[in-house]
Order: sequence, then structure tokens, then C-alpha cells
Amino acid sequence: MKQEIDYGMLWDKVYEGLDFMMEHFNYVPPGNRLPRTISTGATGGKQHRVDRRDTIMSYYKAALYEDCRLNAYPDFDALKQRHSLPQDYKPTPDYLLIDLDRKSFENDEQLENALQTTLNNINKNIWSEPSAKENTTIVWSGNGYHVHVSLRWCMALEEMPEFANFKDQDLATRFLRWAEQTLTEGMADQHHNPSIKSCLFRVPGTINTKARDAGLDPIVKVVKVGTWVYCGGTFSPKVNNDFLMKFHSLLVQELIDAKVEKLERRQRLSTGLLKNNISSIDWIDRLLQIGVDDNRKNLIFWVLAPYLITVRGLDYDKAYAILETWLDKCNEVKRLEPDRTTFRYRLRYCLDTVEDQERKPIKFDTFKEYYPDIYKKIKLREMEY
Repeated sequence: MKQEIDYGMLWDKVYEGLDFMMEHFNYVPPGNRLPRTISTGATGGKQHRVDRRDTIMSYYKAALYEDCRLNAYPDFDALKQRHSLPQDYKPTPDYLLIDLDRKSFENDEQLENALQTTLNNINKNIWSEPSAKENTTIVWSGNGYHVHVSLRWCMALEEMPEFANFKDQDLATRFLRWAEQTLTEGMADQHHNPSIKSCLFRVPGTINTKARDAGLDPIVKVVKVGTWVYCGGTFSPKVNNDFLMKFHSLLVQELIDAKVEKLERRQRLSTGLLKNNISSIDWIDRLLQIGVDDNRKNLIFWVLAPYLITVRGLDYDKAYAILETWLDKCNEVKRLEPDRTTFRYRLRYCLDTVEDQERKPIKFDTFKEYYPDIYKKIKLREMEY
């Protein structure tokens, strides 16, 4: 049986819940906790940027307070557009949102055990006063628990020397997802994939329509208030170094696994070529012996890099050295334009692309069609032998 809801009483409860959750957030330039995004049942889950609390409440009221969510992170893109943050600003993962969904467990006891396991792991891996466990806020979402952990960082992960090799990844989002699964020992909702741009949670006082339709109490409620909320952030928790290094170890292992997998794929491909008696291609070997005055970048991409990596199975450094020698020959014929540095960048790009795609060189007939002048030079070279 569906529970009757007094919508007239919800405004105060929702405003109080919104205000309570906003106290968990760190301030962002120029000294505010907005803008950030929200969504409601009326928006179909689509996020909308808001700059004022009364605007948030207008959205929530218009949706009859159903399925009202708030992003745990500010809208950094908007702040960059307003020049409140530098364009190269990297956010820190300073808010962990852990989702323990009731439907992932066979009974309520398992859910409660998962919550206690999560809190114990938070206590062990996050430093805080009096304890990370005490500074954690727990909200009943209507179908499970949302565990809220505010964190303090001295710098972005990308700025830490240990993570210098991983700057091309979205480290903050990677950490959010890894931390959720690690702290819950894999018991968090597998469909929950928080990110800096989309880390939405239900606001206390609002209505969970799935719970309502199932005949359950649909009102989102605060179960436990983190002590940190009342300390003005003075004792905001921070991640233990050992926990952070476990995340670093994961990234390193992924890098190793990717390299091993790439090497194994290349070996399988080389084995297949050898079975077909293809270990070298004469016309490409002859091309490597001569310098050319045009189409050098295209030849590296379409012919030489895939030949050395995919067909001959050379490692990156050997292939790079051979191509550098070939460019020396080309430079003797005609100066490399605009400069050697540009060509070295091209070499690295072409070799990286070939390693990722395992691409083969173009066929001889295609080469003759697109590069007839260079083909003639190769024929002359062949006649010399």
C-alpha cells in the first residue's frame, strides 16, 4: 500500500535537507558552493546548472520533490568559463559518495553488514579526528544507503610526482570509482559510476518514487550525521598514504598489463605473418635505403611504422632508431620542414598509433597509385642491384 505524502509539509524538510548537504561541500572560488548541477524526476534525470539555492528549490518543487538529486561537485566547466578557475585546473576527489543498494543483497542483515564493513574500511583508510567513521554522514535513500565522506587534499593527483605518468587520465574520477568499490569490498552498487561531472545523490526530505511505487517509505532520510559537518571543515578527513599508494599500484599494474597484452598481440600477429612466410617486404626495405624529398610524414604513417612494428615485430626503440636513420637520408635530399623536432613528434605518434591499432602497411598497388614518383625511385634502386 502506497504511503500518503503531505506535499505541503515537504518544502521545509527539503530545504533543510538541501542546506544540510550543502554544508558537506568545500568552498570554491569565489567563495561559494555553487554553481553545480541538479536533476529531478521532471527533468528525466537530465542535469541542469544552478547558481542559487532558491533556484534549486524551484526545480524541486516543480517536480513535486520527486527523485531530486544534487551533484556533489561544482560545475568546474562553468567556473572556468567565468574565469573563476584557471583553464588547466584539475579537481581533487574531495567527496566520496558510496551507494549501497538494497536490491544487491538477499536480506536487510546483509545490507547492514555491508554498511558496517564499509564504515570500518573508511576508518582504516581515511585519517580524521575523532575518526573517519564518526565524520561520515549516512543517508537512507529509500532503497539503500548513501554514505557521504568529505575529504581534504593538499593538491590534485595530477600534481603529485607519483602520478606523473598518468596525467592523461581523469584521475579524480578514477579514484572516486576505485575508492567506492575498495571501501565496500565490491559490495557497492555495480551500476553506480560516479564522476566529477556526475556524482549525484538524493537530497534528504525528497521522494524516491521507486520506493513509493513499491509501497515502501519513500522519504529520503538522514540516518547519521558526520561530526565534521559541525566543525566547519576543521577536521575534514584525508586519505591515508597507504590507501593512496594502493590506487597508484592499480594504475601501474594496469599499465604493465596493457604493455604485456600489446606485446602478446604483436607476437601473435608476427607468428601469423611468419606462417604465411611474411617476415619482410622487399619494396619497403628498399624504401628504407633511400631518402625522399616529399610525403615523408605520410610514408612514416602508412608504410614504414606499420611495417617495422607489425610485420617485422620490432620493439618501439629499434623501430624509432631505424626511422631516425631514414630521416637522415631524407634530410640529405631535402631539408626536413619545418624542423626535426616536428618529425620526431610524428615518429612517436605513428609508432604509438601502430602499436595500439596493430595496423599493417598499405599494399604495393596502393603505394604505386599514391606515390608514383617514389615508386620510380625504388625501381631504380632495384635495378642497381
